[in-house]
Amino acid sequence: ARAITLGEIARVLNARGEWDEALRILREESLPVFERLGDVRARAITLGQIADVLADRGERDRALAMWAEALAVFEHLRAPDLIAIASQRISQLQP
Repeated sequence: ARAITLGEIARVLNARGEWDEALRILREESLPVFERLGDVRARAITLGQIADVLADRGERDRALAMWAEALAVFEHLRAPDLIAIASQRISQLQP
């Protein structure tokens, strides 16, 4: 629950333009928890959140790569709602 809450805090920080802190929270606090738990779904969602921050910082190529990784997981999990979100984000980032 803490990792999920930290993800929400990171989302707010990203919206406020505090990208470095949002990335730090997602990479150093949320992502490791989901990796330790073996929660591939939550890990992929967190990758998408990181990708969104990177996109907002103008790092479109890195964001695309992360969304592609997340999409592969969502497809493997057969999660249509998450596939739709990832596909939309990827289409928005493509030139």
